[in-house]
Amino acid sequence: MNKKQYYLTKLAEEAAELAQIALKCAQFGLEEVHPHTLEANYEALQKEWNDVVACGVLIELTQPLFTTEVDEEVIEAKFEKVEKYRLISKANGCSYD
Repeated sequence: MNKKQYYLTKLAEEAAELAQIALKCAQFGLEEVHPHTLEANYEALQKEWNDVVACGVLIELTQPLFTTEVDEEVIEAKFEKVEKYRLISKANGCSYD
């Protein structure tokens, strides 16, 4: 496994951990405290987010085709898409305000 493959593997691993804590936040709430770590879910979420960003930066440093620079237009389009599907979910009785 070369360095690029290793960093991509770590990114996938950290993204999976981010997904896991995001689901726990949705299920139990952001302020719920884990009984063993004594860490609030929002703290774990922030930690995992930072780990994903760190892996992205490592990839960016070794692969010039990839950038962690934020594209505001892409972000805005994603906001609109997420809201569109949230409203569909709400109309179907699966999401609430």
